[in-house]
Amino acid sequence: MTILKVKSKKNKFSSKLVSRLSLLDQSIFNSGPVQFYFPEAFKENVEKLKEKLTEFDFNTEIYFAHKSNKSKVFVNEALDSKINIDVASVNELYNALKIGYNGNQIECTGIKNEEFIKESIKNNCLIVIDSISELNLIKKLKSNNEVRLLIRISNIFPEKGAYKRVSRFGILKEDFINLIENNELKNLKIEGLHIHYDEYVPENKSRMISELLSLYKILYKNNIFPSKINIGGGYRYPIVDESEVDNIVDDIEKISFSNVAYAKTIMGFEIGRNGNLSKTQVRDKIYPQNSFKFLKDTIDFNKENEKLIEDLNLKLLIEPGYALLDNCGVMVMRVIGAKKLDANKNGIIVDGNMYNLSSQMKKWVTDPELIKNKNNNLNESFEGYILGNLCKEDDILIDRKIKFEKTPEIGDLIIFHNTAGYAGSFEDTNAILQPTVKNYVITNSMSDELKLKSEEKYMEDINDN
Repeated sequence: MTILKVKSKKNKFSSKLVSRLSLLDQSIFNSGPVQFYFPEAFKENVEKLKEKLTEFDFNTEIYFAHKSNKSKVFVNEALDSKINIDVASVNELYNALKIGYNGNQIECTGIKNEEFIKESIKNNCLIVIDSISELNLIKKLKSNNEVRLLIRISNIFPEKGAYKRVSRFGILKEDFINLIENNELKNLKIEGLHIHYDEYVPENKSRMISELLSLYKILYKNNIFPSKINIGGGYRYPIVDESEVDNIVDDIEKISFSNVAYAKTIMGFEIGRNGNLSKTQVRDKIYPQNSFKFLKDTIDFNKENEKLIEDLNLKLLIEPGYALLDNCGVMVMRVIGAKKLDANKNGIIVDGNMYNLSSQMKKWVTDPELIKNKNNNLNESFEGYILGNLCKEDDILIDRKIKFEKTPEIGDLIIFHNTAGYAGSFEDTNAILQPTVKNYVITNSMSDELKLKSEEKYMEDINDN
């Protein structure tokens, strides 16, 4: 019976690490999961995106979404790469400031308490308004400071042509109009408008931008002259090589759902009415448009948007996080046991759990890799589920059966690829006092002898220099 094989896309950095992993000091895997970061890969991703953005006739600005990864390593790389940063909490703001960002390079988004707002105002950050109550608090706390604002619009959908959803972020169009017309933004510098939706259909995103641009008329009419338009984040990248896509999609019809799924989903998708997964959904998940292609198609769908952005001399702001972290990290967990789940189901137990890897990774689609310990010699193939180390019934790391060419044994290493974005640190917690993830930085990614530093040592050395 067919087992779904989804081979992860790798880059030169992750490939080199895998080939050298068994040569590292194995004691670092003795207690809990270990994540390896590739700052050089991040820098390459930034430079590729910056180069592509020059194809537009208007100015653009990148704000790295810090929330996609907690590590200061990538904040430092973002600063070195001369891009701005988007912070969504006061501690993210403190991180950015400690690394060397100044307020003119920082955008503050997300839900803001009083401390976050005070620090945003104090440092002259660009603040994205997410509610009327937040705006009122800003007005109360601003003192004599001129506060820089973007107003996020929550119901930016036109009457026709785009699927309408409810967002908990931003304010309603009608509230925005009332604020402007009632002169309630006095002494606040309105630098532009903002939207943020995880919308992966270029036509829909384009219609949202059209609707957003139409609201700029109200600003101009009331002698407010914005300089920016922010169309948010949500940019993705392919997670498998193009040569693998058709085979994976074809196998969707060959698998038995009940045999492969641990419970009710595979890749996060439930079985369809025809008894199979949706090929379209699977293809879109494993091979979406890369960030620039999606952005280009969005802009090209309505040339009037492009012309208007250029004519109004607006700077287009984007907030990639996940996309800039493409292949910037891998997670490694040691095998600590194996067991039968029933007569037909087997499991391997790893020294890590669904929070170390993010519970969303249960829906992750790429296969992990197995590195055998030199003392282990079981060579027959193995099919089973990857179980975590929590006393929690649903601590299953991937929601489908995985096939390994050799049987995992105690002491072997399991490698999860592409974990830097929203995976290896986003939800990391020491539930039942299990260890949290230990982060290491590969400092000479392409050398024959890999050198690594703990995250703390890496940042300490940067600060010393």
